[in-house]
Amino acid sequence: MVRFDQVRRGAEDAVLRSLSFALAPGSFHMLTGLRGVGKTSLLRLICLADAPTQGVVQVFGRDVATLSPKDASFTRRRIGSVLYPLVFVDHLTVWDNVALPPRVTGRRLADYGAEVAAVLKWLGLAKLADARPQALSVAERHRLAIARAVVNRPEILLVDEPDTELDAAEAQRALKLVGEIHAAGATVVMACRDEAFAAASGQPVIRLLEGRATVIEADGR
Repeated sequence: MVRFDQVRRGAEDAVLRSLSFALAPGSFHMLTGLRGVGKTSLLRLICLADAPTQGVVQVFGRDVATLSPKDASFTRRRIGSVLYPLVFVDHLTVWDNVALPPRVTGRRLADYGAEVAAVLKWLGLAKLADARPQALSVAERHRLAIARAVVNRPEILLVDEPDTELDAAEAQRALKLVGEIHAAGATVVMACRDEAFAAASGQPVIRLLEGRATVIEADGR
């Protein structure tokens, strides 16, 4: 599903260098490491928000450097991401922000309206459908970002450090919600700074250190 081969992002002193690992379809990994170690940079490479300086990044079996603009756009639509800072269209309602991904793909309201309503209900945002994003709490904004990321049923879901933005209870709620998306078939990578939070998830861990990745299975091997 995702493969990095000797990937560098940035100059010679880049935080990501000689980075190699692979993610199987339907897997769920926690991504850990100290602040500034490159977790967000790694996620941005997966979702094609950035390009590697050196090495090869493959997503869905294709080298992202060889994708045409049209193919790259289609690939991005298969990936949902919750990356900081969370950016919404503040003059649109919560409902319309969630509806943006299916709308920009050209789908008709009759085809996606029920899906938007269902996602908002699942995430406890149905009563806030007519509110503006700036009126939401931090936790509600995070759930709104998840709703927008998953409304198109992505094959890959990337979530960046909910444990640093949310209190412990809301971070656990985010983990549970993402786990449900994974159970439905998505490949998931969730970055976090708290090693205990990662361990408690029961999922294998990708640990970043000095530009390299170590994969640690859930049983500690």
